[in-house]
Amino acid sequence: MAEVTFMKKRMFYNMKIKTIKCIAFNVIKIIKSCERIRRAAVNKEIDYLTLRLKDCTKELEEHNYQIHPIDNERAEQLGRKKEFIEQKIAAKCKAVHKLEQECEAAKRRCYEVAENNIYRLMTELETGGNIRFEEGKPSDKWFKSRTELLQGRFNASYVAEFGEYKLNITPVSYTHLRAHETSLHLVCRLLLEKKKKK
Repeated sequence: MAEVTFMKKRMFYNMKIKTIKCIAFNVIKIIKSCERIRRAAVNKEIDYLTLRLKDCTKELEEHNYQIHPIDNERAEQLGRKKEFIEQKIAAKCKAVHKLEQECEAAKRRCYEVAENNIYRLMTELETGGNIRFEEGKPSDKWFKSRTELLQGRFNASYVAEFGEYKLNITPVSYTHLRAHETSLHLVCRLLLEKKKKK
């Protein structure tokens, strides 16, 4: 009976792990698609600016070599325009580089979250449910009681030298360690479970 239960549990966890991998794959695919679309748009802008820059450079060179002379005011305008276009191209290239970095960071974060969730599920499965991870929420009773306990014990003077003056409490994952239950806790839990079944 225990073997069948464990097999069912393994199937359930394997299904959850496959789902996490599938979601991570799809998110990364979307990130890559967004990066490709954005990069194509920026490259199109760079191509347009490059053409305008070539036109300005050509006109200035023709003026400098006296092929098609233009007045000095026009030459100054072209010089300023060329400088402005060069700055724009540099800014666009910088934007492409920043986009690549942001997309790489997003993909890396996605991998990390997926790996972390898979590790948690594997830990739960390998311990037969003795260690179970759950996400804490401010609405949970344990969160409110722990928050009140921490705020009651917080002393700002102890941490002021580190530049901290107040206590910020955010929800975190917490762990059920059934394997570390005392005999009293075990008896209480078994009695509660028995009561629930009735």
